[in-house]
Amino acid sequence: MSQPMPLYHWTNQIKSVFPNLSKPQAEVLAAFSFGVAKAKSCALYAVARGLTFLGIPDTVETRLRRFISNPRVDMAESCERLARSVIRALPRKKPVILLVDETSLHDRLKAMVVSVACEGRAIRGGDDDVSSDSVADEPSRDDSEDASGIGTERAGAET
Repeated sequence: MSQPMPLYHWTNQIKSVFPNLSKPQAEVLAAFSFGVAKAKSCALYAVARGLTFLGIPDTVETRLRRFISNPRVDMAESCERLARSVIRALPRKKPVILLVDETSLHDRLKAMVVSVACEGRAIRGGDDDVSSDSVADEPSRDDSEDASGIGTERAGAET
């Protein structure tokens, strides 16, 4: 089956933003991101069901799963390239809003994700690994502080 015209153009855009990907990898990423937008979900099966023009949903889901687990695709670099592309595309008059989410698993592990806010969506930035040793010595913060140690507003709380 042939691709819909918007996917063809989106694939070309993906190839220009991600020159580090091979042609087949860029095509799968374009289809994947197109499917996420179409399905309004990032669940693999929902995305695959939105891409039936590429084949049977189970087969498409397998292709997407293989792409995600491909060790030759540098996900951190890809997230960074995507975030840069989104920031460049934003109107210059609007401020760039970064969303920071810190999650702790007991006192052993902390994960922080930085995303760019874009049209009601969060687009993740690159990932850096943090070992549990480097965070074990940090004092724990309560929920009213963000990663910088600056107090944050809670919904309904007075400042």
